[in-house]
Amino acid sequence: MKKLLAFFILTIGFLILISCNSKEMEHSTKPDTIEESTIVELEKVSPQQNWQELLLSSNEISTPEDIEAITAIIEKAVENNNLEELQTFLETEAVKDEVPPQILFGLSLVYGRKGLVKEEYKTIEKLEEQVKQRPGIAFNLSLVYGRKETLKSQIDKVEADALALLQGFISISSEPTGAEVFLDGDLVGATPFTTEGLREGSYSIEIRKDNYATVNQAVSVKASLITEFTKELVLLPGSLVINSEPVGSTVLLDGEKIGVTPLEISKIKVGEYEITISKENYSTNAITAQIEPADVTIVNTSLVALTGILTINDLPDGSFVYLDGERTFPSNSTTMRRKVLKNIPVGKHELTIKKNNYIEKNIIVMINSGQITMISGKVEIDTYNGVIDTQINSKETAAIFIKRFSIKSDNKENDNSKSMALIRFDNLFGENLIPNGSDILSAKLTVYSDNDSDGTIYLHRMLIPWNSNATWNYFNNGISTDNKEALRSSDSSIISKGINKFLTFNVLKSLKAWASGEYNYGWLVKNPSDNGFSFLSSESINGKGPTLTIKYRLNEEKEIIFQQGINIE
Repeated sequence: MKKLLAFFILTIGFLILISCNSKEMEHSTKPDTIEESTIVELEKVSPQQNWQELLLSSNEISTPEDIEAITAIIEKAVENNNLEELQTFLETEAVKDEVPPQILFGLSLVYGRKGLVKEEYKTIEKLEEQVKQRPGIAFNLSLVYGRKETLKSQIDKVEADALALLQGFISISSEPTGAEVFLDGDLVGATPFTTEGLREGSYSIEIRKDNYATVNQAVSVKASLITEFTKELVLLPGSLVINSEPVGSTVLLDGEKIGVTPLEISKIKVGEYEITISKENYSTNAITAQIEPADVTIVNTSLVALTGILTINDLPDGSFVYLDGERTFPSNSTTMRRKVLKNIPVGKHELTIKKNNYIEKNIIVMINSGQITMISGKVEIDTYNGVIDTQINSKETAAIFIKRFSIKSDNKENDNSKSMALIRFDNLFGENLIPNGSDILSAKLTVYSDNDSDGTIYLHRMLIPWNSNATWNYFNNGISTDNKEALRSSDSSIISKGINKFLTFNVLKSLKAWASGEYNYGWLVKNPSDNGFSFLSSESINGKGPTLTIKYRLNEEKEIIFQQGINIE
């Protein structure tokens, strides 16, 4: 179909050219004057005889007169309506091996007279070729060169006009401008851009610009039309990464919740955004982020924990404070009765107050931002559990994990072994105990004898630590009163007589030493005889375990009693 259309358009062009050329030939091919003798001669013979005789009579065309003679033949044929017959004659002669130049020249004039420009041009070219190949032919080529160039220009113009009618164009523009334009994969320019003439069909158009999405599209071209192709380029999206401390914070993008940290958005439109990051009990951070095309924007932020103040009043001396399981106050025991804990994160917290011989206090406190929460640190007195007593035996080298309801001290038992008794009262000083700095007025240790014995029993102050699992070998072959393991001199002594009765030691000397800062390691109960002295231990349940009664004075005289499992009085 396209070839048929091209032929049709080309034919129209040449018809226009023929029309113009015919008028031109009416003037240009006719000689200004034709000699009368030539015309008279032509009138005396038949047309065919004139053609044959005149056109075949000579092989030379070297003067304008020769051209005029041949032109006269053509005009006579036109006058007699024999131009077609003349054309047939000349075309027949022109295909022979050796063609006289006047035959080809005459044929070119016939074609020219009929406006057949391309045929005329081809015939002149053939004439030129034969003259060059046959030097013996007398033909002045300069006679036809001007005509040949004229014909060539006319042909080129017709073909160009016809081709233009077959071609279309694509006008390509973009916003923004300056984008590269690719036509069927080849870079041809930048927007705005109009292609050269293109044949009808489909073409691939690609528009590229940095930071913008590439446009790919097929565009159809129609003959003699300009196809407009306009595109608004779209910026490539960026990426957004949001991190926060603490994690799990809520993220709002321009007021809309989009998730929690850490958060990554792989594709987000270029532009400026307001990012809000928040978490309960933390400050809220607002950040402006600029998203750039094909780039990753990273937002790192730290939220500040909202805090309040916790004030604890009436803390007992020697108490310890734990917040959420972590000891916060004091690093050591303290005599402070009021403690202020600052910068505590807002929210619920578990507070624990501990003190020896007191009931542990556990409470939940709510801390509000910028506010002071006040609580009482008072704790209730617990039953006293500070008595540790045990015995070591020369034949018991390993710890024996049993409850002893009776503690024995004997220099020689029936199996020839030796026994020594140990007793200690821990946690004697502090608030609701013996106040620090008190003057000790008296101190008595009372034990209940459960075995019939007769002899002197001594109390030696211990100088090294021990526990209820101590054994004979824990010490150096038992306990030595050598001022290393225990004092050489006793702090107190009693005479044991009879059974089932209370015996009391005066331990003022020991208590004064401990009140002044010496370590309390308790006493060694030493029996130098083999009378089998024993007393009920702190494990006894009849209220007859060891008792320590102390009188002291700080601002006034007071008495305090320590006994295992009994509230401190």
